[in-house]
Amino acid sequence: MSARELREFFTPSDGEAGWAAERTRHCPGRMPTLLVLLKSCGRLGYFPDLEQVPDVITAHIRAALALAPGTPLEYGSAWSAERSRSWVRKRLGLVRDPQRVRAAAEEAMVVAAPVKAHTADLVNVALEEIVRAGLELPGFSTLDRMAAEVRTRVQGAICAGIVGRMSEAATERVAVLLEVADGKRRSAFDAMKEPGRRATWSKFRAHAERMEQLHQLGDASGWVAGVAAAKVASLAAHARVLTLGEVKDIAEPRRTAMLACLVAEARTKAWDEFVTMLCKRTASHLKRGEGPWRRWSGGRRRSPSSC
Repeated sequence: MSARELREFFTPSDGEAGWAAERTRHCPGRMPTLLVLLKSCGRLGYFPDLEQVPDVITAHIRAALALAPGTPLEYGSAWSAERSRSWVRKRLGLVRDPQRVRAAAEEAMVVAAPVKAHTADLVNVALEEIVRAGLELPGFSTLDRMAAEVRTRVQGAICAGIVGRMSEAATERVAVLLEVADGKRRSAFDAMKEPGRRATWSKFRAHAERMEQLHQLGDASGWVAGVAAAKVASLAAHARVLTLGEVKDIAEPRRTAMLACLVAEARTKAWDEFVTMLCKRTASHLKRGEGPWRRWSGGRRRSPSSC
């Protein structure tokens, strides 16, 4: 922790020191404990265990109060500890209401889950909403567990929606991607994960054939219509890193939805690569055609107005 952080966030002001001294006038030894709770909770949004507070913070607060370095931090009793936390909540304007916290966090996560790809993103959204509501933060494990549950539930609904927009024939064509044809060593699923080719004419035509094969699978853009791009990319990326056997082990409808997202993303990238290859070929022909003109004109370009 930097000296600037200690100075800005953990140095008790005169008002805070007076507030703590007034509440611990019968037990002056608990004044540093109360200030450690105040500054830590003000920074974190929740009360850490005293053993979890870094020594550099406790030493800084002791020094700010001109106390001996070895002055202990103690509550005295469970009742005293809860009373100290109540004082801190009142001064910071925090409300301890676990039910409201869970309700606010879940509502924020459900709203954000269709457009957020990762669990950490959902936790951050919930944290922002809880802080905005002036509520005391719960433990990270609570939010992490809630985010995983919401993400699984919402993603299941998204996968079901993708499969629901696919026709029976399209579902069968996508399922065939996982089959290895007789005489071949790889499936179409493995071939689909290959990157784009160089802009040579032979590879250009091979790429056009690949685009036609992707087109024959069906209207992939319609399958993922209404699904956030981040979700489509996340499901496609998950499918891309799995082996053929691992994909087959995934239950429906998630497996078909992952393949549908992979096809949709592959089609988009195929079009991008196709245009890039076409531009490279065109630029190559233009550069080749400019050679004779430059030799004839002595390397000078003539402006249209001078022609």
